[in-house]
Amino acid sequence: MPTTSRPNSTSPGATPSTGTTPPPGATPPVTGAGNPADLYELTESEIKDVASSGSAVTVDLRADVLFGTGSAKLSSRAKAVLDEAAQQLKAKAAGPVTLAGHTDTKGDASQNQKLSQQRADAVMKELKSRLGSGFTYTARGKGAAEPVAREGGAGDARARARNRRVEISYQLKQTTPSGPILPDAPSGSSGSSAPGSTGGSGATGAPGAPSVFRAQDGKIVASRSGRFGTAKRRLDVKPFYRDGAYIVAVFEIVNEGPGATPQDASYAHADYPGGVFTSFSIQVPGGKDVYRAVRIGPRTPSGPSAYVDPGRAVFRTAVNQPVRGFVYLPAPPGHVTSVALDAGPFGKFNQIPVS
Repeated sequence: MPTTSRPNSTSPGATPSTGTTPPPGATPPVTGAGNPADLYELTESEIKDVASSGSAVTVDLRADVLFGTGSAKLSSRAKAVLDEAAQQLKAKAAGPVTLAGHTDTKGDASQNQKLSQQRADAVMKELKSRLGSGFTYTARGKGAAEPVAREGGAGDARARARNRRVEISYQLKQTTPSGPILPDAPSGSSGSSAPGSTGGSGATGAPGAPSVFRAQDGKIVASRSGRFGTAKRRLDVKPFYRDGAYIVAVFEIVNEGPGATPQDASYAHADYPGGVFTSFSIQVPGGKDVYRAVRIGPRTPSGPSAYVDPGRAVFRTAVNQPVRGFVYLPAPPGHVTSVALDAGPFGKFNQIPVS
């Protein structure tokens, strides 16, 4: 018999009200980054967010960790954060390093622009002092022009904190397989990527071989219903599995009525428009880092991106009809045998097995 895991809460930023696609204008482009495309692993933590592919990395350092409110003076906590950032750059970066300061939308636009430039300059100065002349640097301030999180609503404080950031972007060293760092697997990792892609960055350092074809999913391990207006749908979670550098979350969504499931039903996070299941994420039990849906290609500023999921097409819409779903997520480091799943509008589940 399946066990039911009670949710702790609904994720801030998720869009559980209707379970349908975002409004017109938020539909992901049919043609994305081209073929082949880089797959970007997305990881959120208390100090930084990281988007990393087999060729490029973008690190968003939280301004609230680096600076005081409204200040461009580095805090006492900044040293350790910038020491780590410099170590990563020294080990992995090739070519120019680009820094961009960002603010939230509060305050005067001209002051925000000035503050964002000062913060980018402050971080650049510290990185130069640690790395010397081995890199070329560019620092610019962008004010509140390029948010990564949607401000307003219940998750406003979290969204503003994510938008206040200093972004560090660089290309990865490209070496031969015998070199110390592979494009899709850093030193110490043998991670592989999904077929047809240029691979994940190996930012998680997670090992693994490509998965064999699976003709059937496993038995249901957890279930939970969610409401979408007057409609009700149930999420039946199956065991997850490893596929190279990724974990594949597998599940079915069952229409519990009344009425048909919209043919374009989607469960997107407000901060990650374009994917069907971007409100879904995983964590290592007891851990704090959040691993989100794998993105196809670079982020589209102020617009939708494509993600590794089945796309918006629900072919079985009647009551009691199940629809199979999946989403690729970065595999956390180490030999992970279970994860905690945040399923957005369906709530949270603990101890989902990973094979």
